[in-house]
Amino acid sequence: MHSSDPTTSNSSLDNNNPTDTTNHLERLKQQSQHCNGNAHTNHSMSTSTQTHSNQVNLQLLTNSQKEILRLVGQHLQSIGLSNTVESLITESGCVLENEQASNFRELIMLGKWTEALVALDQLKQYIEEQDGILQMKYLILEQKYFELIEDNQPMDALYCLRNEIRLLNIRIERTHQLTAFLMFTSIKDMCKAANWNGKGFASRESLMEKLQKYFPPNIMLPPKRLESLLSQAIEFQQDRCTYHIKPGKLSIDDVSLLQDHACTKHTLPCVTIRTLTEHSDEVWFCKFSPDGTKLATGSKDGNLIIYDVDMETYEIKLRKQFDGHTFGIGCIAWCPFSRYIIACGTDECNEILIWDVHREEQRSRINHTTDDSLTCAAWLPCGTRFVCGGSRGQFY
Repeated sequence: MHSSDPTTSNSSLDNNNPTDTTNHLERLKQQSQHCNGNAHTNHSMSTSTQTHSNQVNLQLLTNSQKEILRLVGQHLQSIGLSNTVESLITESGCVLENEQASNFRELIMLGKWTEALVALDQLKQYIEEQDGILQMKYLILEQKYFELIEDNQPMDALYCLRNEIRLLNIRIERTHQLTAFLMFTSIKDMCKAANWNGKGFASRESLMEKLQKYFPPNIMLPPKRLESLLSQAIEFQQDRCTYHIKPGKLSIDDVSLLQDHACTKHTLPCVTIRTLTEHSDEVWFCKFSPDGTKLATGSKDGNLIIYDVDMETYEIKLRKQFDGHTFGIGCIAWCPFSRYIIACGTDECNEILIWDVHREEQRSRINHTTDDSLTCAAWLPCGTRFVCGGSRGQFY
């Protein structure tokens, strides 16, 4: 019998014998595999678990979450991250668009017009508009026509115009215009006259955006849908911003999407640059025109004064003074296109005056009965009608 000597065992390892050390590590590795399973088995179990997890997650996704994934996928695809989109589809199980629609898009981007028209016929069940298929075919053939001209194939372009586009029997006036583009000797001039980007990715992408509008969103998402939603959110935030004074509409590039837009009160003007002294009595109302180029002020003295506003320097210059408002001016309403202005008086006033600012003359003087009290007015968005009323209950 041999007794086990701990000292001898330890000394064999301490002597750094390569063979003994290797054998010892191998035994540890085998024991580990025996207890935990080999590496390949572990990897397979991990992959299986991950796949099962993805399937469970897909079942738990709400409809809104799936739509968000589609919007994100569409945006990623539009900036060229195709591999990322494929990973997103694989992991989430959400499909960006109908398979037939995806094939149709690919044919359009490759310029395979005949195959694209065949694919379109297979998608006609999804087109809700009555003449949607005809309109889409017209757009495709128009693109084909322009590309044939650019490829210096005038006879093929003429055949396309006569035997394909005209047979659709829609957009007759536009079809007559297309004939003229065959006469151009310069492709550059032709593209400019037709407002066309020329053969290539840009014009085909533009065509695809027009075609997408005819498909329901469950088949093919509207073009740049995520950007459109973000733009609407920014516009909404701008309208709600108490201290916002920057002219024009904000775009996605003007703000950070990581937080809501909000101007501070420090951005408001706090220095007087001009004092207007043309009125001889209390000023009751003042209002800028919708385009911001004019300012109207109304006073107790019965005068309506129009000023021109320099949009760059903010200098204000007197333009015209309208008088004849017996009861003073208590309300001013500009029409949407900044040409006509309505002036209303106080409770005792039974008439309204409409002035033409461009011609600098009275356009109309309106009253119904002497018992009326017309103290306020507002234009409809069309700019061809308005409403007016007062504190006594009259409304016209």
